[in-house]
Formats: sequence, structure tokens, C-alpha cells
Amino acid sequence: MTLHLPTLLLILTGTVASSTLVLFIMWRINRGQSAIIMWLLALFAGVISLTIMYVESWIGLPSGINAMLSNSLSLTGSLLILEGVLRFRGWYSIRRWYAVLACIPVFVFASWFNRLDSVARYQFHDTVCMLLSVAALVAFVWKLKSRQELVAYMLAAVSLGWLATNYLIRAGFAFSGDLSLINGMDSAISHGYYFSGLLASLNWVFGLVIACYFQANQRNEQLAREDALTGLHNRRSVDECLARCLNDHNRNNGNFAIIILDMNAFKSVNDRFGHLVGDKLLVDTAKRLRDSIREGDVAGRLGGDEFIVIARFVDDEEALGVLMTRLSRSLNRDFEYQPGKHVSTTMSMGAAVCPDDGTTADRLLSTADIRMYRNKSAFYDQSPMYEKASA
Repeated sequence: MTLHLPTLLLILTGTVASSTLVLFIMWRINRGQSAIIMWLLALFAGVISLTIMYVESWIGLPSGINAMLSNSLSLTGSLLILEGVLRFRGWYSIRRWYAVLACIPVFVFASWFNRLDSVARYQFHDTVCMLLSVAALVAFVWKLKSRQELVAYMLAAVSLGWLATNYLIRAGFAFSGDLSLINGMDSAISHGYYFSGLLASLNWVFGLVIACYFQANQRNEQLAREDALTGLHNRRSVDECLARCLNDHNRNNGNFAIIILDMNAFKSVNDRFGHLVGDKLLVDTAKRLRDSIREGDVAGRLGGDEFIVIARFVDDEEALGVLMTRLSRSLNRDFEYQPGKHVSTTMSMGAAVCPDDGTTADRLLSTADIRMYRNKSAFYDQSPMYEKASA
């Protein structure tokens, strides 16, 4: 049984238009996500393509014009879907975007060239759309960070695979040279193709909603654990990391150390140069701190000019000494706050090792803090000119 052609096209157009509205609402909620704009444009191209087919079914269009326009829009939409996925995963490139724009006239030319040749038209259109859908699928699942992320992106990825399979099946008929089963909207195969594509597109939109919600939730959680100025772990996140290290020590006897760092005479920098320079100094210090620690270590800001490093797998004083020496060399350097203008900064540091100095967070933090202040007192004893400015 087959549907009346205008009825089928009207259902397809209305469904894609509704999906476009859903993505528009998503874009209004996530204005900073340029990927959604790409997907919106892709669905809008689909609406126009189906509308053209609907109009053609009622009033007719010059020979080949309908196929040329719908194929051009469909190919462009598939390319925009891939570009959106790449942006969604954080892989933005202005050169790639120029390449995307350059491909659009190529698609228009190819669709015009093949407009009167059904075999060549199906072969080119379906093969290219299949390859673009497979590329988008791979980009969606490439190097995911966690199992939760895989689950969140799974529906969108599977839907892209579904679309790719849809294109592959019709391309297979086209390459076989027998178009009797797929040529024309009145065939059962064509109805299956369009309905299958419709269901895959709906699942894809639902998958995008889930993926965008997951990414926004992850971003909010990251912001809740990230220091707003420096981007380091904030106090809440530091406490969580310290708790995990203590739990690991209790289970596996894993040793670790914490190092508290405090900038010397930071108040004098603010008083002499202003808080804007002081903030730049804190950001620069955070960058140097990130560059100095090992992979797996944690750097955080406790507040003000006080920082902390949680160093895992520190088994002895020698390893701790090597790490503190590296931190000292990196942090005790001049800071350029304006071109050609520098200010000298130094850091006081104090460390505590688990379990030698304690097996609780309070005990380790207290011990490291006391040792840091002893180091700071020695600095002021040697540099009395800073004492009044920093009091």
C-alpha cells in the first residue's frame, strides 16, 4: 500500500519543520553553541527541499529543476550536520568553514549536471550523503572522555548511522543499474526510504537534545568546581580531590603530598600597580603552576593569592624535593604586566606528606600551612621592606 504523494510530502515537511522548531528553542537556550546553528541550517535546508518536492507534486516544475534543487539542499544539509558535530566536539576551524562554503557551489553544479540522469544523480547524492553521515558518526564518538558521555551521545550517533544505512541501501540500487524499484515516489522502496529517513531524523533531533543537555550540565558542573579567575580547581574541588586521595591511600596505601603556596608581598603589588595587574599576576601564576605539575597531579586556588598542589605517588622526601624545586624555579620569576615592565614575585611553600604527616585532610592542610608560614616568615625576615606593605 502506498500513500498519496502530496500527503506523504506534507507529513515529511511538517515533521522536519517541527524538528527545526525544537532546535531553534535549543539554540535560544544555548546561544553560545554554534553547532546548533549549523544543525538548524541543515534542517531548514531539509524543509525547503521537501517544500519544493511538495510544490512540484501539485503544479509541476521544469524537467530536472526539482531534483537539482532538492539534491543541492540535501547535500548541503548533510555537510552542515558534519560541521555542527565537529563544532559540538570542540573542533572549530575557520579554514574548514571556508572549505564547507566552497563545497556548496560544487554540490549545486553536480546536482545540475546530474539532474536529467537518475542513475548518476542517485549514485552521487546518496554516496556523498552516506560518507558525510559516517564522518559525523565517527566525530560524535571519537575519543570520548567517559562512559557517561558515550551514553549521552549514543542516540544521536546511532541515528547518523541509521541515515548512512538509508543512503547506502538506495545507492546500492543505483549502482546496480536497476532503478525500477526506487525511481519515483510511487514505489514502495521510495516510501520506505523516506519514512526510514524521517524516523532517523527524529531520533537524531532527540539525540541532539540529550547530547546538548549533557554537555551543558557538564559545563555547569565544571564551573562549579573551577576558580572563576584562574581556571584552577576551586576550594570545593580541591576538597573532593583530597578526599579521593585519602580514600585511595586507605585502600591501596597510595602515598601523596600536598603543597600549599602563597605569594609573597602580593598586597604591595595591588597597592602599587592596581588590582587589574594583581589579577593578571594570579592568572599568570596559575598558568605556570599548571605547566609545572605532573600529569595526574591537581593544582587549585584556595583563595586570594594562596594555591595548592596535590601531588600523587610521592613516596619520599627526595621526590617531594624535586617537585618543589621545579615549582620554585617556575614561579619565582619576573612577571611582565606591561610590555617592557616587570615585577618580581616569589612564592612561599609548605608541604605535608600522607601518611608521614597525617592521614586526615585537616591534619595535612594544617601541617602544610604551618610550614608555608614558616617559609614566609623567613622571607620577610630577609626582606623587611615588604613587611609594612604586606601587613
